[in-house]
Amino acid sequence: GTESFTWELRVVESTGPEVEPDPTATVDPGETGEVIGRSPGMATEYVGRPHESEHLTVDGWLRTGDVARIDPDGLLYIVDRVDNMIVSGGENVYPQEVEGVLTAHEDVSAAAVVGREDERWGQRIAAVVAVTGDVTEADLDAYCKAHDELADFKRPREYVITRESFPRTSTGKIQRGDVRTKFFEE
Repeated sequence: GTESFTWELRVVESTGPEVEPDPTATVDPGETGEVIGRSPGMATEYVGRPHESEHLTVDGWLRTGDVARIDPDGLLYIVDRVDNMIVSGGENVYPQEVEGVLTAHEDVSAAAVVGREDERWGQRIAAVVAVTGDVTEADLDAYCKAHDELADFKRPREYVITRESFPRTSTGKIQRGDVRTKFFEE
C-alpha cells in the first residue's frame, strides 16, 4: 500500500529493534528496510512502559517494527518484523522470505526459520521444516540452492525435519523463541 493523507512514511535501512535507524537512510526500490512514519496525531509513548517508549520514536519518526520492500511505484509490501531479523555475515535476513521458499516445496507443510549463534557469521540461518512426504535435509538444501528468489546467504545452513506442529500464538504466529528452544535446545 501507500501512505495515507495524514501520514508520511519512509522505508529506511534496518538496524534491529534495539538500535535506532537513521531516518535519512532510505532504501532504494526493490530493497527492504524498516517502515517509519510521522503524523500530527501519532503516539509518542507506551503508557506505563518506559523501556519500550525509549525505542518507539527516532528524531520525530514512529518506528512501526515492520519491514517492507518498496517497489518502483512507491508501493510498500510488508515482508516481516524487525525483531525477527537475523544478521548473518553482516547481511539482514528476514525469516518469512526463507519460509516462503521452503513452504513452496511440495513436501513441506510449514517452515520456521530462526537465527542461531555462530562464531564466524554472528548468526546462521536454521530452519525447522514440517514435512508431509519423504524429503531429506540434502533435498531441501538443493531446492533452496536452485531457487531463483533466495540469495545464497539466506539459505539455511541447518535443518531440522519434523512432522510436529510449531508453537504458535492464539493468532497463529510462530513463536520463534519457543521453536528455537524446542528444536535446537541451546
